[in-house]
Amino acid sequence: MKMAKHNKNLGPRRKRMKRTQRLQAAEKFFRVYNGKNIVRGYSRYFGVSLLCAALELKMLGCNISDELIERYRLEEQRKAEARRRKKERTEEFFWEHDHFYAFIAGYTPGGFAYGITWEEWEQLEKQAVEEKAEISEEKEAVYEKLLEEDEIPI
Repeated sequence: MKMAKHNKNLGPRRKRMKRTQRLQAAEKFFRVYNGKNIVRGYSRYFGVSLLCAALELKMLGCNISDELIERYRLEEQRKAEARRRKKERTEEFFWEHDHFYAFIAGYTPGGFAYGITWEEWEQLEKQAVEEKAEISEEKEAVYEKLLEEDEIPI
């Protein structure tokens, strides 16, 4: 019986290593690396964050300042906070709906949903479009009036 082929491409082994393995493999990295920014090079070579790279290079005896490590730590905290805020924003705009309700505001004690039906939702959307059209017509009228009076603010 013929076995199905599996995709065994997991990427380079060095990018799947744990810290102890990376520290042992760092000797090869030092032989191959000839760039200017050793922290960034280590980070890319092993697929780790800049903070992790700086900490491991310091463990290996490289001259990495504590200020640089602190800067990388603050940068990671800032990025984590930005991810958390972005996740909250996406969750904020999610609402529950089903085949009858376009927006489910909640449930009764008996378990029945209540909210805005799809028909009501469509009416609200129509009203919003009409109001937007009225506002743009008003703006256009004001602009035409300014054109007639040759008083276009620049």
